[in-house]
Amino acid sequence: MKNIYEYPNHTLLKKNRLIKLKDSNYMCDNCFKSGIKLQTHHKDFSKTNHNLYNLIVLCLKCHKGIFHAGQKYQSKYRRLCGKTLEELKMEKGSQKKEEYLNQRKTQG
Repeated sequence: MKNIYEYPNHTLLKKNRLIKLKDSNYMCDNCFKSGIKLQTHHKDFSKTNHNLYNLIVLCLKCHKGIFHAGQKYQSKYRRLCGKTLEELKMEKGSQKKEEYLNQRKTQG
């Protein structure tokens, strides 16, 4: 099974992400908005360099506009597993019992 984390040493990234968020007062480093969903971006685009100086805090709009303009969004689950989170949940048996029984009836 693939590792769900696309970044090596995910624990360090999470730790440094929290430090950066606190240092930025939970505001986007580009537009200075707060109270919105924030992400950390690797300035050097490296998925292994989680040093504090290499991370920048951005809101979704700035992150996409500055670093990923023109790229089509794809969820990490689809990128890593080839399926959406909902599809993975269905595979793992998280369907309701009724849905499962109905599906069995229609198949055979």
